Amino acid sequence: SAGGAAGAALQESPPSPPSRPPAGMPYQSIGPIAALAIGTVTPLALTLYPREPEALLAGVVLAGALVSMTFNPSGPPPKAYDKAVEQRAIENVVMTSDKNRVVRLGLGSVYLYAASTFAIWMTNTAGASGSKLAARLYARELGAVGELVLTWTGCLVDTYIAGIWMSSGYCGQ
Repeated sequence: SAGGAAGAALQESPPSPPSRPPAGMPYQSIGPIAALAIGTVTPLALTLYPREPEALLAGVVLAGALVSMTFNPSGPPPKAYDKAVEQRAIENVVMTSDKNRVVRLGLGSVYLYAASTFAIWMTNTAGASGSKLAARLYARELGAVGELVLTWTGCLVDTYIAGIWMSSGYCGQ
């Protein structure tokens, strides 16, 4: 029947390729870009600045590259549906480019570096009494407990974000 053939043809037709703005066209909305950029750089700035400006710069550059790849993918938009490419991506569970994966792994590494240097700096910094954090905790100084909480929180946030970037970079998702 003609209706059955038309229905089968509709079911087998591939989805249309995703639409992207033409090259050089400004971003549609700065909101998502700013949210990703600020959310990515803020924890690094809080735990690295001013002691580690090179690591902070590396994080900012990698975050900028990631934002650029996320909101302005490279290459021409797809002109046709490529079932073979999609099938390979599905089988490998890899949905991002190799460049994007490398940037994510690099950004995760910067976050791990930030967590470790922040912990070392916080525990080796002398307080008003001239003692390091461990000695002040042993002496039961109230301010030392606050510094310990700050250190633990900064390290937890940095390692959590490092895990996200590194696992998504490794898995390609």
